[in-house]
Amino acid sequence: MKITIKNQYLIYIGLLIAFLLRAFNLNYQGLWNDELYTAVTSHPRLSIIEVIDFLK
Repeated sequence: MKITIKNQYLIYIGLLIAFLLRAFNLNYQGLWNDELYTAVTSHPRLSIIEVIDFLK
């Protein structure tokens, strides 16, 4: 008895495994430096002076 899997099913299985691995650690990596600067300086409560002082 020989079990055969068609190529179409292998592609679906591979895509499902790739999606699960990607979704599992989606928020694992932290913010990079440029993203931190953008997050801090775009806060609506900061004044222009506070943003300039932060960027110094």
